[in-house]
Amino acid sequence: MKKSLLKDAFRQIVKYPGRFISIFTIVAIGSAFFAGIKTAAPNMKYTADQYYDAYNMMDIRLLSTMGFVDEDLQAVKEIDGIKEVETSYFQDVTSIIGSAELVFRIHSVPNDAKERDFINMPKIVEGRLPEKLGECIIEESQNLDHGIMVGDKITVSSGKKEDLSDKLKS
Repeated sequence: MKKSLLKDAFRQIVKYPGRFISIFTIVAIGSAFFAGIKTAAPNMKYTADQYYDAYNMMDIRLLSTMGFVDEDLQAVKEIDGIKEVETSYFQDVTSIIGSAELVFRIHSVPNDAKERDFINMPKIVEGRLPEKLGECIIEESQNLDHGIMVGDKITVSSGKKEDLSDKLKS
């Protein structure tokens, strides 16, 4: 039985070489794709880990709509493996630049940002870190397309009727 099956397979290959080459190519491409995916994942994870370490990026993010109290922060600091805990705030805002309405996410920076490296410290390409109220830094890749340059003034709003002035001072 094995001999006749093998004989039939060879006959099919000889009789229909295009079909054999097509199936062989599809299997080869699928195998190569699978092998590439399996080997790429660990490399991508290692690269991301190196990037996170180089730029002091956060590993874990805890969110609260009500905020955290000092006891919460202390409890997180006491967990094994935690090197640093830092609080921050963010607010989504809108701004009209030219004829486009853009959405920005404003992140707080620590008051002593100039004296130390902090978690998620941005890489400054041009300009400096904010030093006083009303100053900000903007992500280069996303916003230069809209014509926002260092030194420009932008006006932000909540996109609703509520006033942002009190929320952005904390």
